[in-house]
Amino acid sequence: MFYREEFFYQLGLRQFGNFHRIKLDPPPPLRELVKLAVAADEHFPESGMNVESGTDAIVQILTSRAEMLDEYFSLKISGDGLVQELPMLLRDYKPDLDKLPLLLMRLGPQVEWGSEKECFDSFLRELAFFYIPDVPAQLLLAKSHSSSELASTENQDKGMELDDTTELSSSDKQPHKAAESQAMKSKYKDVEEWSVVEKASRWQIQHILFPAMRKYFVPQKALLDRDIVQVANLPDLYRVFERC
Repeated sequence: MFYREEFFYQLGLRQFGNFHRIKLDPPPPLRELVKLAVAADEHFPESGMNVESGTDAIVQILTSRAEMLDEYFSLKISGDGLVQELPMLLRDYKPDLDKLPLLLMRLGPQVEWGSEKECFDSFLRELAFFYIPDVPAQLLLAKSHSSSELASTENQDKGMELDDTTELSSSDKQPHKAAESQAMKSKYKDVEEWSVVEKASRWQIQHILFPAMRKYFVPQKALLDRDIVQVANLPDLYRVFERC
């Protein structure tokens, strides 16, 4: 994951102060997004603040710096607290907007607002983390549960084929079975949704992210030693072919 975060961080540095923009239509309320993330953070109570006071503090930090966020990072927050625009790091690449509440929440405590250089650096780190491609966890969980339950159902019903009429009459006699059947169908829809999201994510990674990394990414030495392996060197291959 670190090399992807580093790549988006480098894209942020390249475009600092001159980002293209993603317009949100309709623009969501900043406070609702932050509150959603704060309420979902199991570690937030350790801060000693409740959900409401923590949300108010983060919203205050962001709204009081709205002009600076718009000018340098293309993060536009309107006067009435709506998130109107986000910075675009890579053309034709769409970040997962389900992670937007988490981004906005983390911008409050995780950015070093007191130092200009550290502020820009930590903000771009958080933005890079937001841009990392990620399949929604709830869909992965739905797939896991549905797959196991589907296997169990298939084992129980092995050798039996039921048409729609048979299923209906069985459900009438056993209401709890009908409820289970409906729940299973609902989970199968989640699996289908997961499949669509997964395919879209794979396509973005293959056709947009990887070509952009080949063109723009400058890996650090630590990444070269640990995460990036050279498979082939074209000049060396040409020399080999010339000998043949």
